Amino acid sequence: MEMDDDMSSMNMSFSFTCDVGELVFGWWTVNTCWAFYLSCIPVILLSVARHWAFAIATSTATSSKRGSASRNTALLDGNGFENSSGRPPINRWTRFVWTMVSTTGAALSLLSMLVVMTYNSGLFLAVLVGEAIGFGVWGNHSLPEAMRGCH
Repeated sequence: MEMDDDMSSMNMSFSFTCDVGELVFGWWTVNTCWAFYLSCIPVILLSVARHWAFAIATSTATSSKRGSASRNTALLDGNGFENSSGRPPINRWTRFVWTMVSTTGAALSLLSMLVVMTYNSGLFLAVLVGEAIGFGVWGNHSLPEAMRGCH
């Protein structure tokens, strides 16, 4: 199998250089050390924002489930039938917001993956720093339920 000229020049091992070239988007060109160091800031913020988006999505989904009805009051779903789950039904607006925020979180995750796929050690560390900060602040969404606590 023959490789194209573009494919043979791809770096497939981690390196630390300031000349990354195009980073994620065509307009984001990194070819000086200053541009590289300044590019680490949005990369860190990208990873932090990913955790924030998933935390917002999780809190939106769980806040609509928190209300509880008394045992004597039957909860009805959107069609007027009794809801046997014991939880109030999620309205369409809440589901829409949850879907949009979750989609944003997934997009931010994929953008972080593209940054890591540059195989640049400095940008890889920037993603890890952002992941650590994001998880430290909003990381409750990815913990198993037994570790989350009751509040």
